[in-house]
Amino acid sequence: SLANQLSDTVFPITIIKVQGNQLYINRGNDGGLKLGDQFIVYQPGEDLVDPQTGEHLGATETEVGKVKVSRINPKFTIVDIIDGTPSEIQEGYILRRPVVQPGANKKASAKKTSAR
Repeated sequence: SLANQLSDTVFPITIIKVQGNQLYINRGNDGGLKLGDQFIVYQPGEDLVDPQTGEHLGATETEVGKVKVSRINPKFTIVDIIDGTPSEIQEGYILRRPVVQPGANKKASAKKTSAR
């Protein structure tokens, strides 16, 4: 999991083709993906540079949709759009795993327990 996170940071999961409600991404069998995995799609934006050091810090990103892994091939994967429209999503956009907030599952478990 840590290796996949590092890989996703250095070499982001990127859309290589849009075809209807399906997107083709640059990860295959060795990409750490599983059928049913969900991702958020981001439109890359303006580069962010530290004015004092000149260091490139990344870029702004705008969320444009959500996708779900439907087929994993040796060199690429197909994901289905589950939120958003193909007209909002383009080649070169980035997929990121949803961030799970610490303690989020504990709250949900507490609610289920108290409802019994």
